[in-house]
Amino acid sequence: MNHVLRECIGKIVVVYFDDILIYSRSQDDHIGHLREVLMLLRQNHLFANVEKCTFCVDHVVFLGFIVSKEKVRVDPEKIKVIQEWPKPKNVSEVRSFHGLASFYRRFVPNFSSIASPLNELVKKDVSFEWTSKHDHAFQLLKEQLTNAPILALPNFEKTFELECDASRVGIGAVLLQGGHPIAYFSEKLKGATLNYPTYDKELYALVRALQTWEHYLVSKEFVIHNDHESLKYLRGQGKLNKTHAKWLEFLEQFPYIIKFKKGKSNVVADALSRRHALLMSLGTQILGFDNIRELYEKYLEFGVNYQKCQQKAFEGFYMAEGYLYKEGRLCIPQGSIRKLLIKESHEGGLMGHFGVDKTLSLLKEKFYWPHMRKDVQKHCFRCLACLQAKSKVMPHGTYTPLPVASSPWVDISMDFVLGLPRTQRGMDSIFVVVDRFSKMAHFIPCYKVDDARNIAKLFFRDVVKLHGLPKSIVLDRDTKFLSHFWRILWSRLGTKLLFSTTCHPQTDGQTEVVNRSLSTMLRVVLKANHKSWDEYFPHIEFAYNRVVHKTTNISPFEAVYGFNPLTPLDLIPLPNVEHFIHKEGASRAKFVKKIHERIKTHIQLQNEKYAK
Repeated sequence: MNHVLRECIGKIVVVYFDDILIYSRSQDDHIGHLREVLMLLRQNHLFANVEKCTFCVDHVVFLGFIVSKEKVRVDPEKIKVIQEWPKPKNVSEVRSFHGLASFYRRFVPNFSSIASPLNELVKKDVSFEWTSKHDHAFQLLKEQLTNAPILALPNFEKTFELECDASRVGIGAVLLQGGHPIAYFSEKLKGATLNYPTYDKELYALVRALQTWEHYLVSKEFVIHNDHESLKYLRGQGKLNKTHAKWLEFLEQFPYIIKFKKGKSNVVADALSRRHALLMSLGTQILGFDNIRELYEKYLEFGVNYQKCQQKAFEGFYMAEGYLYKEGRLCIPQGSIRKLLIKESHEGGLMGHFGVDKTLSLLKEKFYWPHMRKDVQKHCFRCLACLQAKSKVMPHGTYTPLPVASSPWVDISMDFVLGLPRTQRGMDSIFVVVDRFSKMAHFIPCYKVDDARNIAKLFFRDVVKLHGLPKSIVLDRDTKFLSHFWRILWSRLGTKLLFSTTCHPQTDGQTEVVNRSLSTMLRVVLKANHKSWDEYFPHIEFAYNRVVHKTTNISPFEAVYGFNPLTPLDLIPLPNVEHFIHKEGASRAKFVKKIHERIKTHIQLQNEKYAK
């Protein structure tokens, strides 16, 4: 079911085995979403049982919960069973009651601590003896579930708040927004955790809460309210034992602020008063990099090098304006800023959800920290847009390497991508032009019915005006390219046309690979906007030509022009460092020639490797 509805999951549909929940903002939208899901089921020969379906309602019972527009609450039918549950008479009955009650533990604050006496009864080699403390826990759980609070649904536009606490036998936490609980978490302490000092228990409660709600909290700054004041100085500890170091390494993935809360202080008003400060702090982290100078000494991965570089450069590390650099790249300490930089390099305004290698190459141009590849892999493998849009099916057969070109835009290849949804301007195809040397590509929206004359106009308008005329063009046997007009035009201009074999696209393998990459980028960037794909082409073309190409080992932009254009990462006000290594005049010409020689070598090596 997940495979059949993969295009809708996370947008309009939630699937659990064979249960399908469709949600919408309005009734008109809901009718359209319902039709879309039913059509997908029909196409895959799946059927829905009408007797078990409900349509166009403002609340629904789903997996034992009643879900409405803004809230989630327990199903009264299930609570009725718990209310009428008789007093357990053996271990098996205790286990059954505890299992049913645990299903709704997210609605009960400190569930584990309350249920602790019942847990003792189900342990191995413990004789069953029902006492007053067990009866008290049993009745209290029934009462708590009977009066279970209504939980709010998360709003990712608002700031999350997290409250944690620890007791002698258990830990608990609540996730809130605007004072309304989103979910409760609790856990009974056992083994070594029972012997933790108070500080360690409070810190452990915070770590477990963040592990539970990581998907809510990792992407946006939030407030942690805690009644253990020493946790306020968590980031400033000088010496750490092994356990604390492990926990702090995990905590630094999150953009959080810890706030001490006395007793039952007003969490809502306090969080609202801090919201502007939170956003300003986040803006400083992204744009100013002012805070990272203070963090170098605090983290083991840079602390030693930072101290040594105070005197002189050390193993590629050096200091400039208070910042630590490694071979010209700014060192980034552990913290949320790393995730923000990875996210910008992978899916930012002018990026294209590229894979690990290309995302990593963009980051490595300006930044450095240990284990960068591991962090980038973690982000890319969890990117929902990539998981939904990218195919793992490899092309059939191998592509034929063509002779290595001598310079940019002298030898090119052309192809068409057909069968796309018609846009508002009537476009339904893409004219793809690829330079065989630099691997630079131009994606030109067109009409399927365009003849050779119109295609020639597009080529002169978008390619010739920028790069001049090519010496040779590799094309397939499309009727547009076989026309008398097309042949006469290029013979008069002195350009040689090289046609691929009929029904053998592997001959023009380079363009086929570009077409596949283009299709993937369209799926990732467009998402549901199928009628406006032609408006995204400046973005897609820039992203494709800006990243490092595997064959040439540099970006198509740099191969043609000798330098890379600016991206949003280049606009960050970094400390003054020379990023462009080319010079004007004669030295720039030599620089570009060296690049071209290097590219030819890389292409030849890749062709030889591919041939093997």
